[in-house]
Amino acid sequence: MDAMQRMSLAAGLGMVLALAGAWRAEAADPDLDSLTITIQPATDLGVDVDTTTARFSETDTPGTMTLALQMGATAYLVSPASVTILGNFNNQEVQMSAACLDSWTIDADETAEADKVQVYALFAVNKTSRPVELEFGQGSDGRHQVTGAQKLAGETAGSENDDLTGNQFEIAAANTMAGGTNMDNLAVGTQKQLWMRVDAPPNSSSDDNQRVVVTLTAVTGKTN
Repeated sequence: MDAMQRMSLAAGLGMVLALAGAWRAEAADPDLDSLTITIQPATDLGVDVDTTTARFSETDTPGTMTLALQMGATAYLVSPASVTILGNFNNQEVQMSAACLDSWTIDADETAEADKVQVYALFAVNKTSRPVELEFGQGSDGRHQVTGAQKLAGETAGSENDDLTGNQFEIAAANTMAGGTNMDNLAVGTQKQLWMRVDAPPNSSSDDNQRVVVTLTAVTGKTN
């Protein structure tokens, strides 16, 4: 074999080896791949308060939220308002606060004072009669008192165990109040009764009508 033939054979072998290497590299490539899509849910929170059947006296027309109250006296809803969780997020909770629209103010503690109205609230389900005074005042620490500051119904995250410690606006069914309920981590469509108590101040500097607004705000239960 002369030199020209040897060079041609070497070139041919080199091409074969190069093609074989290329085939091996192609065979080592993955035969599948993937991509990741991240979805940030556009959640909607909501709460509805229906006072259609609420009233402070059996003789009142259902839906009547006006009452005459002596100084130092207490009034109770004898028929509750209805609260429904709205939106599309199945882990909601409810905050409550109160404000006066006229010359009185909302009392921030349980010490009766002139021109300061005290407001209390308790949630329940299928309760046929109003909570009694002791249930509204459970714990003697104002835990069921609605004040000007936002207060979360239920227990704080990490302590949601339905006991009688730190619960606000609730007495869980496992405890002492018939019809008691848990207000933590509520799903859309959940309905609760809202019972309320109002304590007039011991004396007043005004004889004008005094309006009190109680506001419920839906918040996430994920961090509350």
